[in-house]
Amino acid sequence: MGNEAKEISNKTIEEIEKYLLGHMSLEESVSFEKRMDTNPVLKNQVEDFRVLIKAIEIKSLKDQLHHISTDLDKENTKPGLGIKKWLIAASLLVFVGTASIWFLKRPPVHERLFDSYFHKDPGLPTTMGNSQSLVFTEAMTNYKRENYQSAIREWESMLKTDSENDTLNYFIGMAHLADKNAKQSVPFLESVVKNKHSVFLDDTYYYLALAYLKTGKIEQAKNMLIKCHSKDCESILAELTN
Repeated sequence: MGNEAKEISNKTIEEIEKYLLGHMSLEESVSFEKRMDTNPVLKNQVEDFRVLIKAIEIKSLKDQLHHISTDLDKENTKPGLGIKKWLIAASLLVFVGTASIWFLKRPPVHERLFDSYFHKDPGLPTTMGNSQSLVFTEAMTNYKRENYQSAIREWESMLKTDSENDTLNYFIGMAHLADKNAKQSVPFLESVVKNKHSVFLDDTYYYLALAYLKTGKIEQAKNMLIKCHSKDCESILAELTN
C-alpha cells in the first residue's frame, strides 16, 4: 500500500471494508462513491484495499492447495483419491478467480439496481393516419427497432409545435433511457409527471425513479417510487430503505 493507506484512520478502514464487502445500504454506497469522486486519496485507499482483499483470497486458496498437496503425499497409495482432490483444488481456483474478477469489476450499487429493474416500455401500436401520425408512427417503429436516436429526432420535430404533449415527452424520455442516456431522459419525464391526468403518469413515476437512480439521485427516486403503484416500485423502495 502507498503512504496514504498507512495514515488511514480506523473509521475509514471500517467504511472501506463495509463498502467493498457490499454491506452498505444503497444510500450509504452512493454517498461513499461520491466522496471517492471528489477525494482522490480516498479513491486510492479503496483500490489498495480492493487489491489487498484479492490477495488475501488468493493466499487462502494457496493454503488450501498446500493442505491438499500434503494430504496427497500421505494418501498417494489410494487409487483415484489424488485425482479427485486435484479436481477439487482446480475447482476452487476457478471459483476464486472468477469471483475476484467479478468483485473488482462490478458496477456501483445504484447502477446494479437500475440494471435489475429496467425494462423498456414496449411502445404503442403503429397505425396509419394523417401526416403527423405518419411521423409519429415512423418514430415508434424506429423506437421498437432500437433506433433510438432516429425516433428521438422525429418525435422532437413534433414536440416543437406541441411542447407539453405527454405522449411525445414520455416516449422521448423512454428512448433516451433505453439508449443508456438517463440524464437526458429526466427533463422529458419530469414534464409528464406535471400532467396529473396523463395516461402515462404511473409508468412515468417508475421510469423517472429509475432515471434518478441511474444518476445517483436517491431521494428524488424515493419520491417517485412512493407515488408509483406497481409491485416493482414497492420492491425497489424496500431495497432502498433496508
